[in-house]
Amino acid sequence: MREYKIIKQIGLIGFINLLVSLSSLLLIPVLTKNTTTQDYGIYVQTTVTIGLISNIITLGLPYAMVRFLASEKDIKIIKDDFYSVTSFILMLSVLTGIILLVFSNYISIMLFSGNNKILYLLVLIVILNTLNIVLLNYFRTFQKMKKYSLFYFLQSFITLVLAIFFSINDYSIVYIVSSILISNFIIFLLMLILILNEIKFTLPKFKNIRKYLDFGLPTLPSSLSYLVIDSVDRYIIGIFMGLTYVGYYNPAYVLGNVIMILTLPFTTVLLPSLSENYDQNNLEQTYSLINFSLKSFLILAIPAAAGISILAKPMLIILTTEEIALNSFFVTPFVAIGTLILGTSSIIGNAIILKNKTKILGVIWLFGGILNFLLNIFLVKIIGIVGAAFSTLLSYVFISGIIYYYSLKMFDLKIDWTLILKIIIATSVMSLIIIQIKSKELYGIISLILLSIILYILMLFILKVIGKKEIKILRNIF
Repeated sequence: MREYKIIKQIGLIGFINLLVSLSSLLLIPVLTKNTTTQDYGIYVQTTVTIGLISNIITLGLPYAMVRFLASEKDIKIIKDDFYSVTSFILMLSVLTGIILLVFSNYISIMLFSGNNKILYLLVLIVILNTLNIVLLNYFRTFQKMKKYSLFYFLQSFITLVLAIFFSINDYSIVYIVSSILISNFIIFLLMLILILNEIKFTLPKFKNIRKYLDFGLPTLPSSLSYLVIDSVDRYIIGIFMGLTYVGYYNPAYVLGNVIMILTLPFTTVLLPSLSENYDQNNLEQTYSLINFSLKSFLILAIPAAAGISILAKPMLIILTTEEIALNSFFVTPFVAIGTLILGTSSIIGNAIILKNKTKILGVIWLFGGILNFLLNIFLVKIIGIVGAAFSTLLSYVFISGIIYYYSLKMFDLKIDWTLILKIIIATSVMSLIIIQIKSKELYGIISLILLSIILYILMLFILKVIGKKEIKILRNIF
């Protein structure tokens, strides 16, 4: 069954995403306890800006590469398309770097409290990071998920180790940010060497770049709007409330956004497999993969969102400081629920991508981004950082609702509402255990979490959410 391969790949990517997310979480207490809240806010602004600029520069081209090259067998086409995309993005990233340097004084004052050295590091990081996005997507395109996972993990791990070293040894924020540059450079060299061994370099002819841009550019509003929703709240909080409140808000947001650990494996693995099946006119298998993935995601994500929301305060006290926890724990449930809803639409929304109707996604996300921006400006002024979190939730609900509408019109997908209800019931029973957690110690929290997970799994069997088919798939995997 095709599901075996998909679940293996999802499991691998999920495990790596867990490690990467844990790296991010581990970095929070190190930075918050060894630097000032303002320096931590600068670090947050830097990472957010890197993601924002890098995704704009790529113009959706890596995404187009995954869509069109996944089923391509002609090595000449693969070479030309890959090196054309890489060269095009390199030129754009260098141009962007020059623009950032021209306006360096203004940007550094606005974002980094006048620290020009951070801006110079940002320029170099953006160039390397955009190239790494393309190189990583090469492995994703051809379903070489072990290599994809290795490099994805190593980049995060190297950053973590260097950032911890610099922060505990009282180096300045400039050195801590430089850890991102060093890790990007190392991973870039390793991936480039490996890819050059697989497909020798040829001068790009840019034959299909127009086709790629036609597909990729409409996804730019999607990527940009997602990043706006994922980052503009911190900019607005920084402008209206100061970098200290960015330092309060970010850990709680990151904790709620942990649900993305569960979403990313599906979005990473599904598209190449779905493209291959759909291009071969295997519609039954295409529908089956989407429905199976949606069910698997909901089984994992619904209890995860509930658990994270309930445990936000004690977890933030352990991960950061009591001051940060008390000023931000109420942010986490809004983000967790919003990310859960968005995750379902990310899986179902593959129907729109397979139909090459990326303009629809672009328009949906564009309006979602505008809505989020306006809500943030309005609500942050009135109710502070909880307004930013509420804006995220409302925006994700708006975007997901429209994606559901168009996806279900294009593909004959059936939403199993009975299944969803059963998962919610099992999650509610599990939550009764989690609510009893009073301990602030990590050991006590972990013990009750493990007990609640066992109870949840037992409820899934009782309610027949998990049956013989799922057990057979797990046996074939392991």
